[in-house]
Amino acid sequence: MLRTEIAKITDGSKYDIEAFKAQQVQVSEKLSEMIRMEVDSRIATDKETKSLIQNLIKNVMVEVGSVKDIADKTVQKLIKDVKDTAHDSAERAHFLSRYIDEEVVKVGGKVGKQVENIKTLCAKLTE
Repeated sequence: MLRTEIAKITDGSKYDIEAFKAQQVQVSEKLSEMIRMEVDSRIATDKETKSLIQNLIKNVMVEVGSVKDIADKTVQKLIKDVKDTAHDSAERAHFLSRYIDEEVVKVGGKVGKQVENIKTLCAKLTE
């Protein structure tokens, strides 16, 4: 009878121990699954963040490219405008130089005539 009682208690303890072990295995599996889900979630989030950052960088690079193109076009237009202005200024300077030369010749001719007239007058007065 004592043996039977001990055997029952031992069997009950073994059953409880096996039940506890089974429960521990289930808890461990659930924890492992939760950890796996958390890791997968973080990896997915990291991938999404990486993708978003890559797209932002692409958009920034496209924007930088368009700003560079606009700046290049502006620089080319400014260079053309400076060349055109320089050409116009050179042409005006050439015409101004020709005008000045013509005026110098005219004034020189008038002064020369006046000097000749003065010489003639002086010659007449000295006679």
